[in-house]
Amino acid sequence: MAGSVPKVFNVVDGEIPLELSNERQVFREQGGADFTVTAVDAVAKRTGEKMTLHFTSVKDDRPGAVCIVVLKAAEGSGIEDCYLVARHWRASVGKWEWEFPRGMGEPGETVEETSVRELHEETGIAAKIGQVQVLQIIHADTGVLRDNIAVTATLNFPMTNSVGKLWLKFP
Repeated sequence: MAGSVPKVFNVVDGEIPLELSNERQVFREQGGADFTVTAVDAVAKRTGEKMTLHFTSVKDDRPGAVCIVVLKAAEGSGIEDCYLVARHWRASVGKWEWEFPRGMGEPGETVEETSVRELHEETGIAAKIGQVQVLQIIHADTGVLRDNIAVTATLNFPMTNSVGKLWLKFP
């Protein structure tokens, strides 16, 4: 309904299920993405089961950014809004993938600056900080990754050269 107020739910977290101890770095890449693996000992509170968990991080846990570029159609134009995705080769899956431009932060960068830099590095598109809006700070995969990711939107952006890029329409 237009003008309706979203419902707010009171969320109450339960008891923390694991007792964690002895966090330690077990691997660190020198240079590149500074990929780090951390191990932590854990005991399940309900069962007493002992385990070792591993987490990864890159760039010293600096936040990254996923850039959602929105091409807003002119009102009444009959054209739908579009979203930018870029084509990248990803060694982790051994193939080309369509994905939102994204990357990890550099020392001293705000998430907005990371978003602008990554968008330019991956697509050649130069946005301005004032066009970037942080939608949410998330963890991409809390089961394995420690890094925060800022989901950002770049608004009111004109469509330009789209070589190697794809503008998608979503309902």
